[in-house]
Amino acid sequence: MLTPAHTQIVVHALSMAAQVAGHRAGVESNRQQLEATTALFEAKAGVLKELIGALVERRVDAVKGGFSDVLGLYAEQARHFMEQQARYGDAELTATDPLVRADLRKRLGEIDIELRRIRSDARRLYRQMTDIVLRLGGDALSLSPDYLSTLTLTDMRTVSHG
Repeated sequence: MLTPAHTQIVVHALSMAAQVAGHRAGVESNRQQLEATTALFEAKAGVLKELIGALVERRVDAVKGGFSDVLGLYAEQARHFMEQQARYGDAELTATDPLVRADLRKRLGEIDIELRRIRSDARRLYRQMTDIVLRLGGDALSLSPDYLSTLTLTDMRTVSHG
């Protein structure tokens, strides 16, 4: 038979067991809540990572597009001087007056200097622009074959970025 003291011990033990069970249930609930929060955080982090990657990629593409446009202006200017060079060269061949020929020859020399300056500037810009794009995480600039040949960039296969 149970004495009041034994009854009190059993009730106290049952109360303690109920508290432990409640505590375990609380811990389990907290663990599940933590797992759900962690999964949500990981999903958000993944989305942010992809978003940042896309923004960087778009920025690199925008920078590359701008650089291509600038080199296109150089190519256009070079084509203009190349056309003038051809026109003055033809005129020099058909000119009979020595003074006219000398003037045309002088103008051809000036055009040649301008054309070399444009191409030199374009090569320098191409190297710098490619270096910037590579530092941003992009790949080398891909230009139209027309730009490459007009600006004589065809020999620029490697670009150092140190």
